[in-house]
Amino acid sequence: MEQVFSYIIGLGAAVMMPIIFTILGLCIGIKFGKALKSGLLVGVGFVGLSVVTALLTSSLGDPLKKVTEIYGLSLRIFDMGWPAAASVAYNTSVGAFIIPVCLAVNIVMLLTKTTKTVNIDLWNYWHFAFIGAVVYFATEKIWWGFFAAIICYIITLVMADLTCKQFQGYYDKMDGISIPQPFC
Repeated sequence: MEQVFSYIIGLGAAVMMPIIFTILGLCIGIKFGKALKSGLLVGVGFVGLSVVTALLTSSLGDPLKKVTEIYGLSLRIFDMGWPAAASVAYNTSVGAFIIPVCLAVNIVMLLTKTTKTVNIDLWNYWHFAFIGAVVYFATEKIWWGFFAAIICYIITLVMADLTCKQFQGYYDKMDGISIPQPFC
């Protein structure tokens, strides 16, 4: 099973995400051409994200070294923020399958009435992929990675349900909206 995951991960997020998004588009009734176009745009976005991350890392490395020298700082870590984290998260064994897994969990929770939230913000599923990837690398067990990602997803949906009234009360004309992101 691990070999199957490794092969799929070897294709990279720029290949896997277009396939996943095309399939999801077809599942929700979008015509093949439009679903494929959307999937390909996601793939192009991942390539662009990787290029920008690489350019920032190489371009800012020397200026940051100079700043640390001038101010006598001892900084050894360069924080690239969410673009790098998302790219890493989706390029792991857990990340490659997190979108369909989380969508399935969301559907089960809706059918069992354990949530009222439909999380359609597929891009931000990288949060769950990242948490799953950290657990996977720490335990070297892919199933623990999926378990951690799913538990985080469930907690996030429950918290979105619990906080939706406050969110909707604070923001005008936001009825029916919640924030199902774990870092919120």
